[in-house]
Amino acid sequence: MGSLNSSVRTADQTLYALFWNASTGSYFWDSVAVSLSKQHHKTLLQNARILALLNIAMADAAIGRWEAKYYYVFWRPVTAIPLADSDGNAATTPDPNFQPLFATPAHPEYPSGHSSIRSSATRVLAHFFGNRTSFTVQSDVMLGVERSFNRLL
Repeated sequence: MGSLNSSVRTADQTLYALFWNASTGSYFWDSVAVSLSKQHHKTLLQNARILALLNIAMADAAIGRWEAKYYYVFWRPVTAIPLADSDGNAATTPDPNFQPLFATPAHPEYPSGHSSIRSSATRVLAHFFGNRTSFTVQSDVMLGVERSFNRLL
């Protein structure tokens, strides 16, 4: 599904992948926090506290994630798929022509940066707004594209 010319990925899945790759986690989740604060009529002081705790949680998650990335040093698909015949697993086959959908960062694959930021951010937001809070995430780069969810956790 992650190849540039995937025949199994839908148009929505392509848009979804490009959407999450387009902006930073802090932009996405700070924007969600501000939007939810407006909907729940939070005061300036409450907004400041929510944003401070949200960004501390995301920073803590990022620190732990970077430590783990360089502890595990898992290779990325752009390397693993063309070299699958050298991974010691007879069940994998290489694809020397594999090209990823978008540019591959120059750091190890695991653990996921987006997942670590999302999980820390949604925990904080669920604490303040409730787990069953619906929300919409908008991009500052892909204008007009948004993703909506019916719960935080």
